[in-house]
Amino acid sequence: MNLQSIWDELTSRYTKDRVLIGKLWAELEKSYGGKKRFYHNLTHIRYMVSKAMLYRSAISDIDVLLFSIFYHDIVYDATRQDNEQKSAELAIARLTTLSVPPEKIAECHKQIMATKHHAESGEPDVNFVMDLAMAILGDKPGLYDEYCMYIRREYAIYTDL
Repeated sequence: MNLQSIWDELTSRYTKDRVLIGKLWAELEKSYGGKKRFYHNLTHIRYMVSKAMLYRSAISDIDVLLFSIFYHDIVYDATRQDNEQKSAELAIARLTTLSVPPEKIAECHKQIMATKHHAESGEPDVNFVMDLAMAILGDKPGLYDEYCMYIRREYAIYTDL
């Protein structure tokens, strides 16, 4: 699955500015490619996008859900408590530059913020984002073991206790 192609197709529905689309993709690659990103990286995004595509027919607004996936962990620091807020704020700014309609931006913000506490919502697409973010917990044992190893590396600043 080529994430950049999915990004290009998604964003092209809102702008024809190829330079902007490329610039925002480069920002995503840089953010998710950080040195301390062992789990919350583009592999995680690819996993979530692939799962979303499996359930596409049950998703009300696939564009919003994909934007939420791409931006939900763009800001990630294991020592901070405001990652979701910062990610949601950045999503608002970037989606605005893409000319995404305000109601879709508001929905994306809501979906990203829901990943902070993972409380069930009355809105199915919000629940999808949370479920997709945590789907690895119920995946094959080998994938789950990799997840545990990578999460432990991201949180290496904390002791096992």
